[in-house]
Amino acid sequence: MNRSYYSSPIKDFINADENEILGELTTSENIFEITPKTSYAWLGEISVIKNALSDHDGHVHFEYVIPRMGKRVDVLLVIQNVIFIIEFKVGSDTYDASSITQLIDYTLDLKNFHEGSHDQIICPILIATEAHETDFDIALSEDNIFEPILSDGKNLIQIIQKVLGSAINKTPQINHEDWL
Repeated sequence: MNRSYYSSPIKDFINADENEILGELTTSENIFEITPKTSYAWLGEISVIKNALSDHDGHVHFEYVIPRMGKRVDVLLVIQNVIFIIEFKVGSDTYDASSITQLIDYTLDLKNFHEGSHDQIICPILIATEAHETDFDIALSEDNIFEPILSDGKNLIQIIQKVLGSAINKTPQINHEDWL
């Protein structure tokens, strides 16, 4: 069962045309009407993610549906031994409390309701594309969940590098096929 509107190895995603990715996203959605605002947001997300992943192997999922919950994570990255949950607020200039709560809920739902994620390290990231870049600290809790990281998206490559560096050797590398 495919849980994502778009799923690809990172290398294929980087080489794919943005409009082809957008086309796959829009044809996967059959519940809600796709608006120009939705397409604009997806194109912004694609651009931010492409810019941050050029040096990584792994998998990227757009609009990943959390099992049993029906909620959709904007972008989910599986890189080495970390699952990155990325919630975008394209056009937002604030990191509002409801968005942070939404991100935490997605993280806990994935950890608790997706069998392949139970023992994995999860890093939640909120990207408000028009907000001011923030300094970020990384803190991994005992349950292998990082504290939420807030970003405008421009420093996503540094966030990923820092998280991967701190998570090295803490858990085995994720086998994507088993994780699914």
